[in-house]
Amino acid sequence: MTGKEFIGMILNILKCISDITRLRILSLIFYKDAPMCVGDVEESLGLSQPSVSRHLQRLQRDELLTSFRKTQFTYYELNQAAFDQYKFLAPMLELNIKELPECMKDIRRMKNIKS
Repeated sequence: MTGKEFIGMILNILKCISDITRLRILSLIFYKDAPMCVGDVEESLGLSQPSVSRHLQRLQRDELLTSFRKTQFTYYELNQAAFDQYKFLAPMLELNIKELPECMKDIRRMKNIKS
């Protein structure tokens, strides 16, 4: 990968997570450190299923998340390869969780979900 391609990838990631909803989703899955299905993300964030699905697809397209199917549900998890390559992601999400009140509310709601 050339330096120009690397910069392009970082810019795509930053554009992707510049959306507060995608940042909240990524922070939630990072905090849980386990796959989450669309319904659990939807309930944790208090958003509609179509909205959550659209944001999850964008996060997957930009290679921050991967997905797998289990029965009729699709589960999303962190793409560890992206986090290994872009070392700034994990510390940024840790700080985001501490500093953004919405993220703490999302986490509290997630803890109340019976999966």
